[in-house]
Amino acid sequence: MKSVFAVAAVIALLGLGGFAQAMEYRIVDLGTLGGNTSRATKINSVGQVVGWSLTGDGTEHAFIWTHGAMQDLGTLGGSNSRAFGLNDLGEVVGESEDASGLSRGFVWTEGSMSPLGGLISACDINNSGQVLGSADDSSAVIWQSGSITDLGSLADILADCGGINESAQVAGEAQGRGKLWTSGVETDLWSGWSNDINENGDVVGIASSIGAALWSDGKVTYLGHSGEDYYGSAAIALNNTQQIVGMSATQVPDPGNPYSHDHALLYEHGVMRDLGVLSGTYSEARGINDNGMICGSSTSTTGYTHAVLWVPILEPVYGISNRAAYDPIVSTASAKFSFKVWGKVTVLSGDSFSVDDGSGKLVTVVAPGFSGIQTGNYASVTGKFSGEGQNRVLNAKAFDVVKLR
Repeated sequence: MKSVFAVAAVIALLGLGGFAQAMEYRIVDLGTLGGNTSRATKINSVGQVVGWSLTGDGTEHAFIWTHGAMQDLGTLGGSNSRAFGLNDLGEVVGESEDASGLSRGFVWTEGSMSPLGGLISACDINNSGQVLGSADDSSAVIWQSGSITDLGSLADILADCGGINESAQVAGEAQGRGKLWTSGVETDLWSGWSNDINENGDVVGIASSIGAALWSDGKVTYLGHSGEDYYGSAAIALNNTQQIVGMSATQVPDPGNPYSHDHALLYEHGVMRDLGVLSGTYSEARGINDNGMICGSSTSTTGYTHAVLWVPILEPVYGISNRAAYDPIVSTASAKFSFKVWGKVTVLSGDSFSVDDGSGKLVTVVAPGFSGIQTGNYASVTGKFSGEGQNRVLNAKAFDVVKLR
């Protein structure tokens, strides 16, 4: 049996390209609190995830997930609660019903949930304990140690719409416009709304009739879509290296379910990547930290939606030409390494397409769960090879698409 080092040496002699570290992802099902459904909303720098889950009795409870364990955060005395934000100290904010059934903003810290006086909901918290939320009159506010700062014309901060950074800059919405709020000064960004802000003051959101958008240094960049232009896309969160996550419809939605074919997306370096699903046809990404860990939700093998975590994996990847891919050593190498091919796409079926790099050989790519790629696109695909002779197949783990129009 050839050793890993022998295989690597042969790869080098074949001229298959340099060794590189490529960011790949594995998707982890975070489970539930005993019910059939859960959703994740935010992730912090140490990989803690918050959201909400159905419990065994059918009520919704906020949770925090830490190192493989999902913890029920309880309620403020009512039946239901949801968590929408957390900081790097593990302090969690959200909304909960109280004993009278009214919605109240809460902060959870060190095992105890407390009401945020004057707030009906809270969607984000920074490391200074400044909370972005909605006041009893539905105005957007910053709450800190019982003191409330009104954000002027910014509208009611929804659970998935708005963020606050360590400088107390706020991304929000006012009168149908995405806004950036800085010390009482509002900057108009686009028609639509703003979802998140990083420590550099970059803002992401949804521009009406266009989709996912980024505002940075006074310039708006429209990020595009994974499917046809009219399917829509949303930028929901970003980190400090300007990696952006969200979702985009990959095909026409099912009747009555506008999100039925949405897939979670990662946008970086000008390229949009489909993060795939646990099972089925739906996923969404709602948070990303500076380590590239991504939280969100996906249809699971049970058919219900579960909170999930996309965990980056640094794995050896070799760039390879299609012609070199037909050398028998590549099958042996695929047991230890991943390979990347690049070329023009011809769609073969709903789960497969071929890639032509001009070397005179085609590679068939099998990519179950992926869509939004069309004949004529150019794609860079990473995966493992299988098949022998004239039937060389690359089982895709991830691909990036460049659409030339």
